[in-house]
Amino acid sequence: MKKVLYFLLAILFVISYNFGINVSVDIDNYGWIKISCEKNISEDIKNLSYLDIYKFKKDNIYKFNLKVPLDKEHNQLTYNLSPIGNFKLNKVESSGFLKIDSYNVKNGVIKVKYSYNYFSIALMIFGLLAIIGGIAYYTKYLNKLFKNNATSIYEKSKIMKKYIISMTLYSLYIVGIFISLMILCDSPSFISYILNIDIEMSLIIYIIPMFVAVFLPPILSAKNMVKCFSTKNKDELEKELKKSPLTMSILFILMFAPVIIIFLMIISDIPELIISPFKNEFYKLPTPLRVAFWITFYYFIGIAFSKITKPILKILKISKPIRDEEELNKVKEIVDEISKKLKVKPFKKIEIFNSDVANALVEGLFREKLVLTSKLLKILSEEELKAVIAHELAHKKRTHIKIGFVGFIIIGAVIYSIAIYLLNSINFEGLTIFMGIFLFAYTLDYLICRYISRKIEKDADLLATKVVEPKTYIKALSKIHFASYMPKEGVLNILMTHPSLKDRVKYIQKEFNIPDEEVEKIMDEAYEEVEELQKR
Repeated sequence: MKKVLYFLLAILFVISYNFGINVSVDIDNYGWIKISCEKNISEDIKNLSYLDIYKFKKDNIYKFNLKVPLDKEHNQLTYNLSPIGNFKLNKVESSGFLKIDSYNVKNGVIKVKYSYNYFSIALMIFGLLAIIGGIAYYTKYLNKLFKNNATSIYEKSKIMKKYIISMTLYSLYIVGIFISLMILCDSPSFISYILNIDIEMSLIIYIIPMFVAVFLPPILSAKNMVKCFSTKNKDELEKELKKSPLTMSILFILMFAPVIIIFLMIISDIPELIISPFKNEFYKLPTPLRVAFWITFYYFIGIAFSKITKPILKILKISKPIRDEEELNKVKEIVDEISKKLKVKPFKKIEIFNSDVANALVEGLFREKLVLTSKLLKILSEEELKAVIAHELAHKKRTHIKIGFVGFIIIGAVIYSIAIYLLNSINFEGLTIFMGIFLFAYTLDYLICRYISRKIEKDADLLATKVVEPKTYIKALSKIHFASYMPKEGVLNILMTHPSLKDRVKYIQKEFNIPDEEVEKIMDEAYEEVEELQKR
């Protein structure tokens, strides 16, 4: 009986030894030989030939991912794995655009035959046609929308509302197609396979057309958009129409250039080079701290790029400061007056930009700067301008920019750390789960940050109305809103950084017990005054 038991144990030992090394094969733009075992076979791995290797240990299991070339001429992978000894081939998989025809193992040599998955390729072609069709249809829609002979602010606000909603839906449509093709067909790997380039470069080739597809219809309909919303005289309008497509193209490029730059930095391993002097210590930090570090790093990359874009915009005469000393002195006097009432230091720097958009904002994380536009100064009375400046000084007093910055980092660190934890916990494989979790994380992060931004704006509104007349404040808000052709109830408010005019007026009205009929009268006056100014 003992002999039988020993014999069975010996068989189990041999089986465990022979099949202790598990292998799987994945084929995309390269071949990937994935080896996992309980013992460290690094010395045996050295005897293998490969393009690159990724090795790590997880749950006491050694894992080795070998990047190997494909025989693309014959659509096959042949790889000699005999130097590592006996192994078990568990599974053979391929990217969505390929399919496995056959595979076998003989004398330690793995041989896999594959071919194109024509259903996936047909799906990619269909997706491409859907994108081209979407661009053509939406361009036609926008040109028709902007050609409406809208003369009043109310009519133009209806057009603006349709534009914002349709642009959001169209963007989701285009991005949805690109992401679906990435998940279902692994289209970046298909580009990499066909062009024989690295996956990182193929991702750039894949992502850039997505941005182009999203913003091409507004660029192609830019002239009609300018005609619809511009309040300039005939000569100025003609000049603006000539350069409007180019101007819009440049603005879109500058808007998304930081994203491309950051992506290029990541695929070039620049982040790894930055932390290389303290790499071991860095990876010992908790995940939220590491995530917070990278969010801060990329945030400052964005700020640095914005500093570069301003001179570019000035050179191209898209946005240039106005050197009107009289106007600047007037604004400085108001800033000094309101800052004393709020008991906050005044802005050290004030800039006025020539723009057809009525806006005021505070720039700078540490050295705040007040930025106003020429149209804002044109549509507001002196008392109304005081109300707007009080709002911007309220941001300074409450240190809203710093709070927003810290909140942005903390929220991002928490959400993306949870996403990373989930990905590690489920031991994910494949792009679908990865994309799903990170898209959900990004959406949640975006919505929470937008919600906090709206709360910050509310706080600034209520503080400002303590030092200026609330009714004047409501009128100033209304004028800016109407001059921007935004409807009172707002559009897609959950996605916006500011509350709608309706909401802002409502909580100011509640705070100071202003009757409804009085609020309506103030808003009607604001509408009529802006309407009259637009006709001049």
